Amino acid sequence: MDVSDGFRAWKDKHETPAYHTIPSALPERAAQGPVISDIMVPMRDGIELATDVYLPAGDGPYPPILTRMPYGKTEPYCFMPAIARHWVRRGYAAVVQ
Repeated sequence: MDVSDGFRAWKDKHETPAYHTIPSALPERAAQGPVISDIMVPMRDGIELATDVYLPAGDGPYPPILTRMPYGKTEPYCFMPAIARHWVRRGYAAVVQ
């Protein structure tokens, strides 16, 4: 059996027009709201991860997009504030660790 046969079967069953609507293609609909920086979120092993939360203006709830960075969320190479604002303008809460 060719491995691609299994993928084709899954694709035929699950791929719908909505599957191709990626979040970045959604229209901008929300203004920038508050940014809550450096919330320390405890993990099971006791380590705490510094977390920034970017919210749209107004009352939620908002679906979250969680991004975890391997090194630092504020390093010079990191464009997370700009990326987070991109999601916020589309009605998502952006959570960056």
